Amino acid sequence: MSVRVHPRIMRRRAQVREFGARSQLRRLLRLLVVVALAAALLWFAQSPVFSVAEVSISGSVEADVDQILAGAEVYVGRPLILIRTGRVEDALEADLWIKSAEVHRRFPNRVEVEIVERVEVAAAAVGGSWVTLSDDGFIIRTVAEPGPDLAAVLSSLKPGAVGSPGDPVTTRALVAAIEFATALPPELRAITELSTRLDQLWASIGDHEVRLGAFTDMEAKGLALAALLLDGELLPTAPIDLIAPSRPAVGQPTTGREAGPDSD
Repeated sequence: MSVRVHPRIMRRRAQVREFGARSQLRRLLRLLVVVALAAALLWFAQSPVFSVAEVSISGSVEADVDQILAGAEVYVGRPLILIRTGRVEDALEADLWIKSAEVHRRFPNRVEVEIVERVEVAAAAVGGSWVTLSDDGFIIRTVAEPGPDLAAVLSSLKPGAVGSPGDPVTTRALVAAIEFATALPPELRAITELSTRLDQLWASIGDHEVRLGAFTDMEAKGLALAALLLDGELLPTAPIDLIAPSRPAVGQPTTGREAGPDSD
């Protein structure tokens, strides 16, 4: 026995089905619009309007930044949104010459790269060759002789006691020598020779013999010495004592220098 459904109920069911179908259609249309807008935005973001047109590099002297950027896929024509600045910075800072790097995307089409490079300030004698030392205490490279702008560290270190390019300096005497050389202006650094005597650091700068003392306060000692020498009032060959950098002592000029034994 079948039950006859009232026509009003049938009409109501039809209305509910029609309403549900319309709602699904509206949701589908809204979704299609959102997808279309997202696709359009993605296409526009990767279009030539937002692609790299210029790469600006500042602070680079020694490092081959162009090659590093090419390896990190930073080049003219690449969509700006695809460049991951953190990864590019890591790639740059993996280079021994680069102390720090900052990469910025400048919309619509520019990449800015700011480099701070390590600076060679000294060269240490190691066996029959020399290694150059950076201002932040890293070994940069091996050279046959120190460059004209570097302080020379005349220590009796043996091969293997320093390290290889890329290694940080750990020898106390070299750490102190680097700090001292970094504090000097380039014109004084170029005429400086450093040596160790009985666990003290000594410097020969031009015709002045300078006792720097223990391996501490080297930046202050370098600044104090620069102030004395650049003042222009010191007599030639006058010895200088900077054990206490706030109270430098200047002796009487000498006709010769006393030699002292070098130590590791």
